[in-house]
Amino acid sequence: MLVDYKADEFASSFLSYFPKNVIVHPGDTVHFKQTWTGEPHSVTMGVVIDKMFKYSPIFTKYENEDDARAHGVPEATLSEIHKTQAQIPGMTDVSGSELYQPGARPCFIAKLADVPNYEDANGDPNPSPSANCPRGDAEQPAFTGRQALYNSGYIPWQGNGANEFVVKIAPDATPGTYKYFCNYHWIDMSGSVKIVGKSTPIPSNNAVNHEALRQIRADVRKPLAAVRQAKRAYAQRPTKPLAGADTGEPFSVGYVSANEFFPSKGTVHVGEPVTWSFKGMAHTVSFHVPAYFPVLTVDKKGDVQFDKRARKAVRWHVPEPAYNHDNGEPIPRAVDVGSWDGTGGFHSSGLLNKGETFTLRFTKPGTYPYACAIHPLMIGQVVVTA
Repeated sequence: MLVDYKADEFASSFLSYFPKNVIVHPGDTVHFKQTWTGEPHSVTMGVVIDKMFKYSPIFTKYENEDDARAHGVPEATLSEIHKTQAQIPGMTDVSGSELYQPGARPCFIAKLADVPNYEDANGDPNPSPSANCPRGDAEQPAFTGRQALYNSGYIPWQGNGANEFVVKIAPDATPGTYKYFCNYHWIDMSGSVKIVGKSTPIPSNNAVNHEALRQIRADVRKPLAAVRQAKRAYAQRPTKPLAGADTGEPFSVGYVSANEFFPSKGTVHVGEPVTWSFKGMAHTVSFHVPAYFPVLTVDKKGDVQFDKRARKAVRWHVPEPAYNHDNGEPIPRAVDVGSWDGTGGFHSSGLLNKGETFTLRFTKPGTYPYACAIHPLMIGQVVVTA
């Protein structure tokens, strides 16, 4: 099983598993192999996850509980949905800016009654600060299909167990179909493991690999066509290539993100403003990026942390976002950091979101490579002439 993928022709993140569904026997082993694209992932399973997917058609159909209630969804069902949601640990807080350790760390809880309430009891939208994996449940057992929560936590991209999560199916596993998902990207990144009896034929490893490749090719087709079109469009522009460069996805389908700068190379004069327009998911514009850059780290205690250099502005002043009083949405920022001579080491815009811009002027001629600090394959270059 592949977790994420990267295309050959463009920098990308495939927020999916390949193949999405597998069939196994009791006693088999499922290997989840991660392609590191800068996006954190997990494999999160268990009874509470199966319950979540059972109820997902309801909470995706209606805007909120009141809307569901108005359309006749019984109170008992709404209560069960709320209880189920409270037992599922996400990897981050509501904003996505801070990692939530109970979801980011491995946890394997056998009994439903032992699963903590991860929802803050005081009505705070962020998860509970006091919820923890029960003592002794951090060690991974074989998967039976009966565990209440079976969470890999963040799959690290370096160190022990890098880019891999191995699930041994118990010899006494209960036959059935079990859903799993990424608790960072939530239910849109999901799949299933179907356990069948020993006498039931299942696809060979070769057939599983062919199905993964078929799904990858299907998912990449439209984004690849859009990337090629965007590159052609920028190549034909009569204006200077970097006068209004775009960054982000020109097209996303099937949760494939094209993490590209368009154009990836351009020429400007000294003192001429260069503006990057953010079109897709959050990215940075970063210069002199260190060769070794741990976007996420796992410390000696097992806590998972974002490296602040990957997400925060470095050596440039970038104002914090303001929010719309009517809807609570952030007001897009037009960031202008003035002029820079290319010295002083690592400089970064920090994370900027769709609809925001970042403007910079270079005071010296030269070639300036840059990258997105959280998507390591997303790179570009500015050539500055006198």
